[in-house]
Amino acid sequence: MSNVNRCPQPNESWGMDDWLKASDPDMPGPRLMEMASELSARLAFGSDDDAVRDRAPKRYHDWKVTGIPYRLTALAIIAALGRLASKNEIDLLNGGLLREHARIFLISKACKQKFAPLDEPELVKLSSGKRFEIENNLTEQARHVRPPAPPKLFGRAIDLDRVVDGMRSAPICVIDSVAGNGKTALAWFAAQLAVQRGLVYQFSWTTDKRVMINPKTGAVESAADDPLDFNRILASMAARFNWLDVATAPDHELEERCAERLQKGLYLLIIDNLETMSQYKEVIERLSKLLQPRKDMAPQMSRALITSREQVDLPSCRRVDIQGLDRAASHELIRSIEPGLLGQRVDPLTDKQIDRLFEATYGNPLFLRIALSRYSIYSRQFIDIVEHLQSGSNFNAAFDNLFGALYAALSTDAHWLTATAVNYPVITFKNLSQAFIGAGGDRESFDLALGQLIDLRILDGYSTGETEYMFHPLIKAYILARMRGDS
Repeated sequence: MSNVNRCPQPNESWGMDDWLKASDPDMPGPRLMEMASELSARLAFGSDDDAVRDRAPKRYHDWKVTGIPYRLTALAIIAALGRLASKNEIDLLNGGLLREHARIFLISKACKQKFAPLDEPELVKLSSGKRFEIENNLTEQARHVRPPAPPKLFGRAIDLDRVVDGMRSAPICVIDSVAGNGKTALAWFAAQLAVQRGLVYQFSWTTDKRVMINPKTGAVESAADDPLDFNRILASMAARFNWLDVATAPDHELEERCAERLQKGLYLLIIDNLETMSQYKEVIERLSKLLQPRKDMAPQMSRALITSREQVDLPSCRRVDIQGLDRAASHELIRSIEPGLLGQRVDPLTDKQIDRLFEATYGNPLFLRIALSRYSIYSRQFIDIVEHLQSGSNFNAAFDNLFGALYAALSTDAHWLTATAVNYPVITFKNLSQAFIGAGGDRESFDLALGQLIDLRILDGYSTGETEYMFHPLIKAYILARMRGDS
């Protein structure tokens, strides 16, 4: 997870103080032991009460130094820490992470010896009987995430909350952004967070990426799957939720049967890269009907989470737009992946060099990774990599894969506007409209062309008294390369 405070990453070197600080930094150690003692007797874990009370945790200071001597005591402390973390909205020893975090706790320095992991009855007791389908389903779902999600997010704590809030407030939440900004990774972690917070019980992941960019090499990789359509989305969801009778239903019954199941539970349907499907607005409208809760069950509802490069503005959707990483997160990302890439003849990037990459990419995590790998693995000159990012040279395949489809979808008028605007030092509504009308166009055609550029996120608008627009640096580099005939 991304936020080290809300989503800690425990490891075997953690002692008692580390676990307590991560769960609740304001909780005194002795009070933790009181909580654990109460829970020890209440949970029992299949032992007789006297034996449990004999092993009830009492001495925080001593056990902080020597490690917890009894496994039953360790389980009680796991329960206490998990409840503290949950109360503080911290994802540690609770939710879908309970099994894995408890396994780490039981072999960490917090314990005097390495204890066996939780068995199923212990997991049920520690989780207060909550369901854990997500944990068993996670590995299978991860196979459908393309490219694979990173082990950790950087700089997305606020965005994670925005996406989960979006899912809470509307049946459909759409993450939209420039290609490469990490929509897929954000959706993957947001889905897990939604399960951990009890918003949904399970999620199903469906993707329609025809081609992908390898973040280490920048090479284009093709997907083997057939193109997606609405019935394939439904059939895939039914299979992953183990609705066998629904998955085998004829196509004309599939939508109605899925609606019945979705209305009876808390499910999350994720569609990654929706813009590659035709008539995506129709898909969203059909999804909205599927996800309407029954009146007697409101506000309980299943939900959909969609990622798209196009802005989706429909009444049933909550839109969450994301930008690139900020400067600090870009530094953190680069420093985290450098050790695995650096060759013997290449020095780590300086802080000033990372700033140059940040400025050239606007913190786009995919291109930060590609640029670093080209510098590290292939021993390219750093100054050349920056120049190539700014001009589009030698990034042809990556640029064309990520931005080519959007560029090809532009109308003739929008293409004209793009070719004109890319040469302006300052792009304003006034100078664009004057140029378009001066070339023989009319105001209605101009509005349609400009609206398309904004919807496809080729231009981003902002206001400084007069409405101004800007290209994302990578999109500008791609357009310049296209105009030169490079890609």
